[in-house]
Amino acid sequence: MPGDDFRSPRLYVEAPLTQGAEVGLDRSQTHYLATVLRLKAGDRVLAFNGRDGEWSAALAPAKRAAALIIDAKTRPQTSPADLHYLFAPLKAARLDYMAQKAVEMGVSRLQPVLTRHGQVARVNMQRLRSNAIEAAEQSDRLSVPDIGELTELEKVLTKWPPDRRLLFCDEGGEARPIADALSGAGAEPWAAR
Repeated sequence: MPGDDFRSPRLYVEAPLTQGAEVGLDRSQTHYLATVLRLKAGDRVLAFNGRDGEWSAALAPAKRAAALIIDAKTRPQTSPADLHYLFAPLKAARLDYMAQKAVEMGVSRLQPVLTRHGQVARVNMQRLRSNAIEAAEQSDRLSVPDIGELTELEKVLTKWPPDRRLLFCDEGGEARPIADALSGAGAEPWAAR
């Protein structure tokens, strides 16, 4: 079962996490902890970076900038599922929601692709990354998915590894129900890989 501490806020950081380390926080993290959550020096936070597991930390007494003092490891690092999610860009609010749900479901890579009939040709990559981080913090994950650059679908498919499965979800046409397709009814089961 994931971490037992459901009360402490979780925070993704880039810095290495080791016992006794002091990890500086950026302006948005400081605002979130101090202003939004109204935490004070000594309050507990869970920190993770996608490499070192999850660590218990305390908000350091304010000097110039906020920091966390790393205390003890609460969970070892786990490997994310090897699941890449390719998607055509959507308008901002819908893209935010889609990214959050994909991260919550455990994807290891978000890959925006340009399609022939797509209506959105740009993706705010910083916003996409921010949504992925926020979803990882809120869903008890220990990693944030990689985010690929916006690429034409044809280029992605040309370089697709022949031994890697690809599931195409089409809204139109006749197809087997997704549960049947994934369970292996009439094909090699997905769970075998």
